[in-house]
Amino acid sequence: MESKLSMLVMFLTFVVCSASHQNPAVVGYSQEDLAVPNKILDLFASWSFKHSKVYASPKEKVKRYDIFKQNLMHIAETNKKNGSYWLG
Repeated sequence: MESKLSMLVMFLTFVVCSASHQNPAVVGYSQEDLAVPNKILDLFASWSFKHSKVYASPKEKVKRYDIFKQNLMHIAETNKKNGSYWLG
């Protein structure tokens, strides 16, 4: 019985990982969005809202936006390579 349960858990884990491989983007963007600064800003605003991010100052918000943008570009470049994993 325990062996069957372990196999079921492994199978479900595989299914979840395979499904996430189909749509790896956490923030939901297209390659075209990455070329338009206002689209990236919209993605940042959506991400900030979704995760209840509040910044102490405009300077802090700009810093966090720059980090978000760098991470987004890194994710896009890595996922373009179609490696054995996807970032989101």
